[in-house]
Amino acid sequence: TWDDDCPTRYYQVKNAFNDPKQFVNTWNRPLFTVLYVLPLQFGKKAVIFETAAISTLAGFFVYLVAREYLNYAWMVIPFISFQAFYFPVSFNALSEPLAALLLSMGIYFYKKKQDLGVIVCGSLLPLARLELSVLVIIFAVAIGYRSSLSLFLRKSRASLKYIPILILPILIWNFAGWMFYDDPLWLIHTVFKGEPNKYGHLPFLSYFHRYIYLTGPVVFYFLMIGLFERIRRVKFDFTLVLFSVGFMIYVLLSWKFSIGQPAGFMRHLIPLSPLAGLLALEGYNTYMEKKVIPYSIVILFMVGFFFSTKLVIHHIVGDEPEYYKLAIVSLLSLLNLL
Repeated sequence: TWDDDCPTRYYQVKNAFNDPKQFVNTWNRPLFTVLYVLPLQFGKKAVIFETAAISTLAGFFVYLVAREYLNYAWMVIPFISFQAFYFPVSFNALSEPLAALLLSMGIYFYKKKQDLGVIVCGSLLPLARLELSVLVIIFAVAIGYRSSLSLFLRKSRASLKYIPILILPILIWNFAGWMFYDDPLWLIHTVFKGEPNKYGHLPFLSYFHRYIYLTGPVVFYFLMIGLFERIRRVKFDFTLVLFSVGFMIYVLLSWKFSIGQPAGFMRHLIPLSPLAGLLALEGYNTYMEKKVIPYSIVILFMVGFFFSTKLVIHHIVGDEPEYYKLAIVSLLSLLNLL
């Protein structure tokens, strides 16, 4: 199940002690290199155990969040772990599970009002997935808003002083690149060097259409219920904003933008999997309250529409028999009779 990127990253990171430039390599990801370089000296199986541990911890932190305000909190574990793409990637030499863990921990610390933990998780996120650097702004706004509100209510908080930490790791990364490549703006030049998107640009709605294949239809069903319920209640919190902005980052990268290391595979959305799992659990709670008939009609229509067309470029739905699609839609329909 190893992705074709895994052998390359395995050998490059394993060789980092002999070739220190690998520690700042944008493709390897610095955080991945630092965390894996020692275990990889013991061989490929170290990847399997370390990434599996990271993927498991991502689910565990979301579970800790879920049990604070949702029923059936344990259900968040299968809603994350058994997403169609998350499971096979959860023991590979890839950086998406690492980013998923940072987002999970960030939400946990935010809910616990441990703002320094939120800041640290946000600051490390670009070192795991550079394209998610935009989310650092969301972390800063979330902590800044809550700290300002606390000051307004005369509840003294010192969290604002931690916000500059958000850019510290990426500045260190750029400084290290400067030392190696004699370019004070090395990271900026590396990212915005204007490389064409080597995967080709996709239509704007492509990821919206294909996301059901990343989560699997059952998780997608409950995820959409959770999203619809959030919209109905006008509940746009830290979790939903991170998920929505993160999703749109990949949509825009796939649709129009060409930068260094462009996003083009569906698996690049895997960092959002714990957030999707938490939203799916919210949808499951709504489902258990028997309030989902209007949502279900819309979702079943969406699922039927998604399965009515074949995918193009990567992860193509080939010549599989069409009856499995009908079976999935029929089984989801039965959920409404339970």
